Amino acid sequence: MNRIQRIKNTYYAINILYNMGIMVFGGTLYLYMKSIHYSYADINLFLSIFWIVGFITEIPSGVIADTFGRKKNADQQLRDQEHWPVPIIF
Repeated sequence: MNRIQRIKNTYYAINILYNMGIMVFGGTLYLYMKSIHYSYADINLFLSIFWIVGFITEIPSGVIADTFGRKKNADQQLRDQEHWPVPIIF
């Protein structure tokens, strides 16, 4: 039981830190775009596209992780980062 509680606490801590980072990123990005004179419509369009693309790309990543396992998926991500300038679409 102690091990399960430790795993849950670790999960909650990581989840809280991740969400706090997203909140800070979202707020500062909005303020930065406003400071360089983007309109509210431009900012909202950019953030909408950003979150939609993020949502769409997380689905295949989850399927790959479930199918092949976390370690193989992490290896693939490292290989993709080596060729980052190459578009992933191809």
